[in-house]
Amino acid sequence: MRRRKLPRRYAKEFMSRTRSHLFSRSFGWKQFLSFMEQKEPTILRAYTSLCLTKSGTLKKSEILESLKNSGLPANEDNAVAMMRFLNADTEESISYGHFRNFMLLLPSDRLQEDPRSIWFEAATVVAVPPSVEIPAGSVLRSALAGGL
Repeated sequence: MRRRKLPRRYAKEFMSRTRSHLFSRSFGWKQFLSFMEQKEPTILRAYTSLCLTKSGTLKKSEILESLKNSGLPANEDNAVAMMRFLNADTEESISYGHFRNFMLLLPSDRLQEDPRSIWFEAATVVAVPPSVEIPAGSVLRSALAGGL
């Protein structure tokens, strides 16, 4: 977790879900495998939601396209940072294995978010604000209060 520069709370959540009992300081292979099998379908859906090549990998151009589609800053530096973050600096593409290894360490609630923003935030250390939805009634009240 430290190597990936992930918050301590991720490690605590990981340990609390994989330990066999409350006071255990370690976990076994069965607990780990069970925990990972629960996350795998969600991670696969997140990976396939990205702009993939026909070979099922992500290249820099697909990362840039994905960033543009999600409204995140799409430039060469960000795409390179995202590739480097997943240890793909020696390769020209990101495989599912690279992506999965990163996503497995995230808490389950983060897996429900847009994978592009999670990956972008982790790789560039730029926090992505959550989208804000303003109810239509609030907009109307604000407009009327302003004298329209």
